[in-house]
Amino acid sequence: MMKTILIRLTVVAAFIIGTVCICSMLITEEAITVLTLLTALYFVRFLVRTALYVFFTLVRWLCIIALLGLLFCSLF
Repeated sequence: MMKTILIRLTVVAAFIIGTVCICSMLITEEAITVLTLLTALYFVRFLVRTALYVFFTLVRWLCIIALLGLLFCSLF
């Protein structure tokens, strides 16, 4: 799972850099600012979603382990 997250993160970063470079050659400075803000927003949204996914996956596994521990403690 972590390999695909790193690959997706690299692809998104490359997309952002490429978008800014191409736009800087074609469009005015105001449009570049707007596009940069939009791509940064999408990048931050992706990072937050990825971090929350990893966090809640860890919490889920910790809860499962805790419940199994409680079950085994009550049996013995």
